[in-house]
Amino acid sequence: MKQERIQNPSSVERDVIESKIAEGCHVILQFDGPRYTPDLLKKINNLCGELGKDLEVRFCGHKFDASHLRFLPDVAALSFDCLLEATNLSALNNMANLRRLSLGIYRLDDQHILKALQLQNLERLAISETAKANIANARNKIFEASRESQRDSNPSAQGCPERFRGNPGKPSP
Repeated sequence: MKQERIQNPSSVERDVIESKIAEGCHVILQFDGPRYTPDLLKKINNLCGELGKDLEVRFCGHKFDASHLRFLPDVAALSFDCLLEATNLSALNNMANLRRLSLGIYRLDDQHILKALQLQNLERLAISETAKANIANARNKIFEASRESQRDSNPSAQGCPERFRGNPGKPSP
């Protein structure tokens, strides 16, 4: 699918976004610095609620304060990547509508971040390299626990959900 990136939007151009999606594009509103206001994020949220996974919000290239996510409760596709650091990541715990998440925070020290996420709702989870291997280790433990839980509750499941069979954390086609 073709991507259309809109860099540091200062307003929400609904007609432009909807026309790009109608053309088959995955639209990404990306911010490479804190160039967003609560009002702008609320407007983006309204559009995210209507367009779902076709509209992604991306924060990159700056120290991101995830407390701003309180203005984006309806976002379905979210990326934090190319970040050195991020704060207040506990805000991710309240993202019930999240379906696609990409984490790329090099100094991500919270090895329990994956336990707090609503993983049962995610269709895609991407985790980029971190300074420590603690996130990869935590991811593997969570997927192993998921496999055991499914085996206990449904003997025919034979391990993890079909979309995660194979390499943990990477959905199969």
